[in-house]
This record gives sequence, structure tokens and C-alpha cells, in this order.
Amino acid sequence: MLEVIFNPDSFFRKEREQKFQRCLVVIVISVVLSSINGYVVADSYSDAVYRQVSSKVPADQAIIIAKTAYTASIISPSVVVIISWIVISVVLYIISAFFSGKGSFSDTLKLTAYSLIPSIVLFPVNFYLSIENARLVESYGFEALKSGNTAVASAILGLAVLIWQFTLWKFGIMHARNLNRRDATITAAIPAVVLGAVSIYSLINLQNLTL
Repeated sequence: MLEVIFNPDSFFRKEREQKFQRCLVVIVISVVLSSINGYVVADSYSDAVYRQVSSKVPADQAIIIAKTAYTASIISPSVVVIISWIVISVVLYIISAFFSGKGSFSDTLKLTAYSLIPSIVLFPVNFYLSIENARLVESYGFEALKSGNTAVASAILGLAVLIWQFTLWKFGIMHARNLNRRDATITAAIPAVVLGAVSIYSLINLQNLTL
């Protein structure tokens, strides 16, 4: 598995011939870790939601809303992992079609799954940031997430993950769709640039808020 980090070209060339079930291990690990992150912030987020809505709705409704927020904090990150995996696979598959890509969507799904590895490797950093976010929300509410060093650090981490994912998308789609290196680079660059622009814009806004 370390080959995907140090020699992704070779890894994806071999992995295309492997069973689809192998990539599901990566998906499951990513889903579990995302849920752990969600669990860390669930109590703080739920309490903050309750404080926000308790003055606007009856107490019993506020409790229901807070409990819903608690559940959503744990479940939604896992759902996002699965949806993002499928959406990125679809986007890469469609773009590669313009370069006469040949290969099944199943292969694209399988190899794109490994682009979740950066999030897995950097989970300890993300976990630490989640703990800090939970503390901020508990003390100051959701407004604290819009500014401060933790928010900037989270944005930078997201950008670092994206840059790494771009490399994995490139080699993954190259072997999934039999593209040359140039066409694979362009295919992977399109979603990476769009997502990168959003991340940079968010980072600039966060920096402006901290000034």
C-alpha cells in the first residue's frame, strides 16, 4: 500500500487488475475516521445549536433540533466521503471521455477511491483541529469557526490534501481510462483547480476576518 504514496504510477498500473473490493477497504477506513471526527465535535455542536434555537422555539423542539444536529455531526461526514468519491469519479470519467478515454466506470471508481488516502494519512492533524474546533464552539459558539488560527489551519490542511489528491487522480485516471500522461494531467487538473480556487478564496476570507 505504501507504493501508492511513493510510486503512484506503478501502484495504479497494478491495481487496475485487482478486485474492486480492495478499494472498499480505503472507503471504509475513511468513513470510520470521518465519523470519529464528527463524534468529537458532536456534543459541542449540539449544545451550540440548542443555545441558538432555545430562545426562538419551545424547549422540546429545541431539544429535538439539538439531537438532530448531534446525529448529523456524526453521520454527515461519512455521507460526504461516499458522495464526494462518486462525484469525483463521475467528473473524471466525463472529462476523460473528451480525450477518448477507454475503460469502465467501475475502474474509475476503484482507482479514484485511493485518492482518499491523503485524508487518512493526515487524519491525526485533522483530528487535532477537530478537537480545537469543538473547544471553540463550546466556548464561543459557531461564530468562532469563521476566524482564528484553527480555521486558517483547517483551510491550509484542506488545500494540502487537495494537492496530494491531484497527483492520485492523475495517475488513477491515466490507468483507469488508458490516457497518456498529458491528457490525464489535464483531466485531473480541472476539478483540482476548481476546488483549489474555492479553498484559496475561503482562506483569503478567513485571513481577512482575522485581521
